[in-house]
Amino acid sequence: MIRVCAWIGSMAKKNSHTAQYADMLVECLSKLAASRGEEVYYDRILASDVRIEYCRSCVTCFFRDAPCPMDAIDDMPQVKQRLLDADIILLGSPVYLGTMSGVTKSLLDRISYWAHRFELAGKVGYAFATTSNSYGQEVVQSLTNALYFFGCTNVEGRYGITQSKPVGFVHEDALKEKLQMDAQRILDAYDDPIAHVDPRMYDMYRLIRKNARFSKKLEEIAGIEPRYEVKVNASRGMIECLTFDEYAKRMMAARAH
Repeated sequence: MIRVCAWIGSMAKKNSHTAQYADMLVECLSKLAASRGEEVYYDRILASDVRIEYCRSCVTCFFRDAPCPMDAIDDMPQVKQRLLDADIILLGSPVYLGTMSGVTKSLLDRISYWAHRFELAGKVGYAFATTSNSYGQEVVQSLTNALYFFGCTNVEGRYGITQSKPVGFVHEDALKEKLQMDAQRILDAYDDPIAHVDPRMYDMYRLIRKNARFSKKLEEIAGIEPRYEVKVNASRGMIECLTFDEYAKRMMAARAH
């Protein structure tokens, strides 16, 4: 079972081009998976169906062994778990004023602490956007960066140009052909996420691991308690794992159990 979770950062409900894009891509994924005897489980998170509060910058998620205070009043705990349960994460947003939708930014703000823990290491990420005119590539790049910060093995995403009448995409047949190619690349990355890791990840991992080691040394020498994120990373083996590859494999093995 290949578990795919798509974030649809649009409030347009049934009229969402972003949802339509994700559905077309997952259809391609499902057909390819079926051809090799596998099944795709598709979990679609519509922004219009969940409540996500703004981040209050209390930094509880970074420094304390406590849940985000906002988790008690909105749907973020379930959203986070659905993302964590997935093997492949599709992160999509319409373009609003040259950037991603506000609700998508709120989602990313609320899980920004994942960037300090490589929470999605070993998972495959794919970012996409929908736009009627411009800034599609810029939004795709912003979303791709977020997935990269979280530790995802990213497959290059794309954007679709929308039209209102009839509702759909400009050159929709051509887009579907491209999505078939994207689906194949996503499955290739799913088969071997380590082989498709962005080279920048190794430098980023070395920096965070160095900080974790330094914090643990301070604890041993001076009794200074490390930040909670350091404790999490240490418990997951970051101190022992010299490279991101090792860490990602350990994360994947832990999830398998």
